[in-house]
Amino acid sequence: MSSSLSSTSFDSFGSEDYDDAIESAVVCAITLAMRVAQEEEEEEEEEEERPRFTRRVVLVCRRAEAQENLMRDYFADQPTYTSRQFRQRFRMHKGLFLKIVGGMEREYRYFQQRVNAAGKLGFTALQKCTAAIRQLAYGATSDLLDEYLQMAERT
Repeated sequence: MSSSLSSTSFDSFGSEDYDDAIESAVVCAITLAMRVAQEEEEEEEEEEERPRFTRRVVLVCRRAEAQENLMRDYFADQPTYTSRQFRQRFRMHKGLFLKIVGGMEREYRYFQQRVNAAGKLGFTALQKCTAAIRQLAYGATSDLLDEYLQMAERT
């Protein structure tokens, strides 16, 4: 009896039906793969249409104003802060600091004031050295001096 059941179930699902089921599954898989590939191509085309480069956000740096503040606070004939306060903040005498600034400006192009790509005058050697030496003196991060020196972290 069991042999008749197995042959009956096999006969009800013959080789033609099996082939049709396989063919149907393959057609579905191919159709799905083609649809996915088409969607990916459309997404790539959309990405290509978008601009790859965006304009930078220009920050308003008041370099000249920051330079005036620095000069008024530490280097004017009658500075806001005393020599003692200068020494506490920079961990050296003002004369030594100015000697370092002069040497850095003479030896390294980075410390020389130049016109930038936007056609604006860049930071002075005094501003750049102030930022660098204060970072070294306090072990602080560069963004700590952003507000006073009006200098971006990248500079």
